[in-house]
Amino acid sequence: MMISMRILSLLLILLFVSCRGTTMKDPPIHFNPNMDDVERLDPQSTNPATYFDGDTTVMLIPNGASMLPLEEGTVPRLNDKSEFDENKWYLSMGRNQDGALIKKVSDHFTVDKEFVMRGKERYNISCSPCHGITGDGKGIVASDNFSWNKNALPANLHTISLERDSMVYDGYIYKVISEGYGAMMGYKDISVDDRWRIVSYVRALTHKSGDGK
Repeated sequence: MMISMRILSLLLILLFVSCRGTTMKDPPIHFNPNMDDVERLDPQSTNPATYFDGDTTVMLIPNGASMLPLEEGTVPRLNDKSEFDENKWYLSMGRNQDGALIKKVSDHFTVDKEFVMRGKERYNISCSPCHGITGDGKGIVASDNFSWNKNALPANLHTISLERDSMVYDGYIYKVISEGYGAMMGYKDISVDDRWRIVSYVRALTHKSGDGK
């Protein structure tokens, strides 16, 4: 028993001695100095990052901004390129300046063929997977292969136009597109102008104008 205790004590002493470490004069290895030591920059502030080309200092980003410029032909997500006057901010809420829901898109936009066809294009991309190409609520998401909740099926835009009194307001449709309704998520990543174009196409699709005709 005594021998076992002595052996155990010796092992503990050796373990303690082996873990004490050694003193190093060299600095510790820093694996990510370029990430940890980089200067914090505010959005669109001047970026001091440079590289040397011979005796010439060259900015990494030509305009000196801390963000890369938008590449031509690309569309950044959540970058609203709407064309309406910024003073008409209330349009982004689906309302008139007095706070009432907008009744007709045409009160604020020129609703021509180009306007509606752009709405059709955006509808087919963002809305038809659920509501269907014809607006009958039988998009691919509602099919037996994809739908997991039969109690939350997409709305039939033709019948819902008759069931909800609020549907007489184009601003209400815009509000639903923007903020969502029930299981439907909001689509604020679609520009304000394009949301209004989708509203105009939904009206054309369901043959129901903002004045109820």
